[in-house]
Amino acid sequence: MRNARTALRISVIAVVAMTVPFSAAEEPPAGKAQASATAIAEKPPAKQNTPAAYKIRGHCVDRADNSSVASVRVLLFELAGRTGPMLQSAETTTDAKGDYEFSNLAPPRDTGGLDRLEYKVLIVDPNWSIGMGFFVPPFGPVLQTWLIREQGRLTGKVVNSRGQPVAGAIVAGYSIDGRTIPGILSAPTGTDGRFSIEKIPVQRKPDGTQLGASFRVIHPDYPETIGRADELPADVTVTVTDGCTVTGRVIDAVTGKPAANALITSQLLKQANWQETFASTDARGHFHLALPEGRYHFLAEGPDRVSVALTDRECVAGQSLELPPIKLIAGGLDRKSVV
Repeated sequence: MRNARTALRISVIAVVAMTVPFSAAEEPPAGKAQASATAIAEKPPAKQNTPAAYKIRGHCVDRADNSSVASVRVLLFELAGRTGPMLQSAETTTDAKGDYEFSNLAPPRDTGGLDRLEYKVLIVDPNWSIGMGFFVPPFGPVLQTWLIREQGRLTGKVVNSRGQPVAGAIVAGYSIDGRTIPGILSAPTGTDGRFSIEKIPVQRKPDGTQLGASFRVIHPDYPETIGRADELPADVTVTVTDGCTVTGRVIDAVTGKPAANALITSQLLKQANWQETFASTDARGHFHLALPEGRYHFLAEGPDRVSVALTDRECVAGQSLELPPIKLIAGGLDRKSVV
């Protein structure tokens, strides 16, 4: 679940060359067609403008002494759309100066919907806790990662409001729109509801006390739950609350067929702000969401398709809400202007 005011935040910065459209050739006057054709044939082909090659550069340092860290494993992950998995797309190691680079990448697309594309960089090395790359203004367009040797462990159990173990949940110290990276700062719960996460960075204040660690519990049948451990290692019990189960179906009104892989956005209405949760339709156009109690807007979109939003629908914890069929029509969505 993301705060919508930050949903358009750019995770990586790119400079893209703009493509200038070519104007259509005018029809030559009568009697000059042959000369014009010859001139066109002899004219060198127009040079096509293409987006500049996108690169991600980064630097790794030891947080203890700010020295550069060489020969650590760096993984690049790609996130497409709002519900697609985090997929590893490249791997490299830092050089003697602690630097690394990923090149020849498609430029990120901060469109907010189906066409969104972003990248995340993680340091996954046996000698260090998991590290993440961040843009820090004083360092310019280079990802900075401060690596921590001290590795923490988080174990625990996930239960529901009746104290029953919840199997199949994902407990994650790092996630985006409910998406996690299997085995990296995340772990599933077993039939007994238990989980274990390794290699969590142990961050300390100047006086040596720990800053603790936050995590999220993600399960298709429960609203996303946020938990916290004051210090590591820790063994915690997390209770996921009952939510409202929302179901519905999306129809492509242009073709009359179920709309597979349509993006569903639910917007929780609050006085100060609103939050978004995302889902995708299956092959039959059906979708399912588990949401906290509240009032919501619901919107569906697909490639060259958009819907009229279902507005101000009440979701009650412990109850189900079946939405009327949502019809996709031809068109696009300007997410900056849709409420």
